[in-house]
Amino acid sequence: MKRHLLPITPDIGDTFAEPYAYNRKPPTEKEIISIVHKLKANKTPREDGLRAELFKCCPSSFIKHLQQMYSLVWKKEILPDD
Repeated sequence: MKRHLLPITPDIGDTFAEPYAYNRKPPTEKEIISIVHKLKANKTPREDGLRAELFKCCPSSFIKHLQQMYSLVWKKEILPDD
């Protein structure tokens, strides 16, 4: 019986991965709006109890408040208790 084996790869120590580049800045209003538009309606809310429909019907002034809150959480690296 013939066995087909995977080819031997070079030593992993010889392989280097590029450093992962990611955005370290808090989300912008534009990014938040984009994410809200992608939320699917009629889904079960998560632990916070907030449904996608709530965010989709919010005025743009509310998005500004969300962005300010996210920026504060992002910079302080602390989530609010409530």
